[in-house]
Formats: sequence, structure tokens, C-alpha cells
Amino acid sequence: GNVSVISSFGNEQPSGMNYTNTSQESMGNTGWMDTLMFQPFNSSGGGNNSNGTGCGSGIEKYGLTYDIGHGFTIGLWIYCQQETIQLTVDYTEYGPNWFGIVFNTDTFRMAPHSNSTVFTTGKEHKRSPGIWAYNLAGTTIDQVEYYPDGNWRGSYTIKDGTLSVNYEQDLSNTTWTTSTSTIKFCVAWGAPSDPKYPLMLEKHPGGNTAGPFTYNLASGKVTVGSTDDGYKKAHGIIMIIAWSVLTSFGIFSSRFRGIIYKNVKNKAMWFLIHRGVQIFVVVLVLIAFGIAIYFTQDLGNSHFSNTHEILGLVVVILGFLQPINAWFRPHPPKKGNPKSVGRLSWEIIHKSFGYITWIMAQIAIYLGIQQLTSDTTYLDIFIGWACAVFFIYVLLWIYQTFCYIQPSSGSANSNSNKNQGLLTNDQVASPNNSVVGASERSDS
Repeated sequence: GNVSVISSFGNEQPSGMNYTNTSQESMGNTGWMDTLMFQPFNSSGGGNNSNGTGCGSGIEKYGLTYDIGHGFTIGLWIYCQQETIQLTVDYTEYGPNWFGIVFNTDTFRMAPHSNSTVFTTGKEHKRSPGIWAYNLAGTTIDQVEYYPDGNWRGSYTIKDGTLSVNYEQDLSNTTWTTSTSTIKFCVAWGAPSDPKYPLMLEKHPGGNTAGPFTYNLASGKVTVGSTDDGYKKAHGIIMIIAWSVLTSFGIFSSRFRGIIYKNVKNKAMWFLIHRGVQIFVVVLVLIAFGIAIYFTQDLGNSHFSNTHEILGLVVVILGFLQPINAWFRPHPPKKGNPKSVGRLSWEIIHKSFGYITWIMAQIAIYLGIQQLTSDTTYLDIFIGWACAVFFIYVLLWIYQTFCYIQPSSGSANSNSNKNQGLLTNDQVASPNNSVVGASERSDS
């Protein structure tokens, strides 16, 4: 609505108010009268522009402030008369540590981009803390170049562990104008390698990114998404199916075959299932690994730059080697003969690395879920599943170790042994229907 205002006293027009002065003589003093135009309040937290075209008649500013997660609340506001853009950041998880906002124009990749603002002391810790402009020519720290002509002006405060930033920039020094409606950006933050220089600009860990975010400054709406989220989710789902579900079944199939397959006529069934499942696991793992390589490269991030990625690489290598060393396994001893040194060594290697890889995979998955989402529900579900698998393993081990009576002779399918769970060393058939020892029986 419109409100008429009459000023009876004062010799100067109020500063900062864009009024048209109409002089009148009243009561011996110079006065002025004008009409203020008020814009409807936008309850979405931003915009204040009903026509969605940026600065219009009577519009002082438009923009929005939004909580993007990870402790960041970021505001972007364009001021129409001043032709400036304001950047505000409230960072509640400030370490202290550096953080940066990369404004994107054509893609959602972090680099290359020429428009980024970073709260840091610089790559050599020579600047005072503040928002500094950088060009991102590439993904290495050497390709992050200081750009003094693009620096913003403003200040920051720290209170109760929260860093509050308030900076502004002339629109003429940016790609934006007073008619800009949307701004896209990503956020990255560092983890200091040297506690003495927590704000020194370094390569950020692979998981310390968020976005992209699209701010519609005119409407006050925010679009949150990422071109790599789908790939990350596919990578995680495949790895969970491979390592937490299929590998668990493959190991159980070998380790507790006497219990699981005691009523199966084909006593080589355990081996066929164990081998088939674990080979399928390797295929799935290589597919998921390829997906991870793709989206990491596509985003311009460094490969194997954090604990999850390094541990994942080790798991993939060890998992790939398991079927290879199984292929070269020495034959088990014949009935009544001791194991050869080669056979015993192979068993130790195959079993040990199998269990180690299985456990390491669960840790890598846990770390991966932490990187992908802050929603603890997914972590709780995964931990619950892992605990259930471990509990079942322990129960089966106790049952096999203390409750079963080893048959001393006779067929595993005879009536006298019908209710006895485990086979003796001489009663476990290999895929070629020959008789193998207990060591073959406990391959995993």
C-alpha cells in the first residue's frame, strides 16, 4: 500500500532514502512531502519481488537466506539502488577452518571456475582472516589462484563458536546484474592439517562439499541437488549389497556348511555357492569402484583423498585378489594324510585376508554413509544390520563348536547320522565328487 508522509521540520532530506523533494512553506519552516511505497512481506524468507524479474519500481533489495546444512546458513541479497550484492554466512560448525563458496555459471563442478570466495588466510598463511577471491583453474591447490581484483569488502565476527560473515561486492565486478534471478553455487570446507594454521588454504577432503544450490532470489525459493548424488547412491547401494549381504552369505556358506547344507544331497553345493557368490561380489565391486572413479573425476575432486576412499581402494584390491589366490590353491590332502606346507599357507592367507577384507569393507561403508548424508537413520540401519550378522555368526560358531557331535564313520545321509550336523574330514565332497579334507571344507 501507499502511505503519505509530511515533514514539518528539518533542513535536510533523510540520508539513504530515495525521495523526491517537494518544497513547501509551512509554519515558517521548509518541509517536504512524498509517498512511500511498501512491498508485501514475503514469508518464504526471500524474494520480496512478486513479478520475479529482479529490481523493479520501488524494490530496495531482493534475495534470500537459507540453511544449507553442515552448519552453514548463507544469504545472498541484491541491492537495487546501490547495485551491489550482499553475502552473509553464519557458520555454526566453525573449527576454526577455511571454507569457500564457488559460484557456478554453466556446470555444477567445483573447477574450473573464476568466481569463488574463500574465508582463509591464504595458501601460505600470509593474509589476515577474511573473505578473499580466488580463481579455480583446476583441482590441485597450485591451480587455485588468488584474484585480488575480485575481493569483496566487509567484516566478520565470532561469537560462541559461530562465525558470522557480512560482505558485499559491486555487481559491475561480477557476472550478475539487478535483473539476475538465480545464482548457483557449491560450498567446500577444509580440515586443517596443521593446528597452528587452521585457516591456511589447502586441498579439502573429498567429503567436505555441499551442493549445488540454486537460489531463486526473486521468488525466495531454493533448489538443492547434485549431479553426482545419483552416482554416489548407486555406488553405495552396490557396495552394501556386495560386501554386507552377499559376502556375508558367501562366508557363511563356507564356514558353516555343515549346518547350512546338512540335508543337501550334493555335498559340493557349498563350494558352488561360495565360489559363485564371491565371484559375483567381485564383479559388483568393480562396477561400484568404476562409478566412484567416474563421479570423483567428473566433479574435479582428487582421488583417494580421505580415509573412506583410501580404505575403499585397499578393500577393492584385496577383494579382487581373493578369487585369484583361490584359483591357485593347492589340492587338499588325501584321506589320512597331513596338509602340505603349501596348502596350510594358502589356507591362512585366503581365510585371513577374506575376513580382514570383509571387516574393512564394513568400516569403509560406514565412512561412506557419513560422507553421503547427515541423516543418522541410514547409519543406524547399517550398524543394526552389521551387528545382526555378527551376532548370527557368533551363534553359529558356538553351535558348531560346542553342540555338534562329529560323526566318526558312515554316510552323512544315513539314518544313524541324520540328526548329526557336521561332516567329518572324509565326508565333504568337492565339485568333482571327490572326497576332500576339512581344510577345503572351511575355505572362506
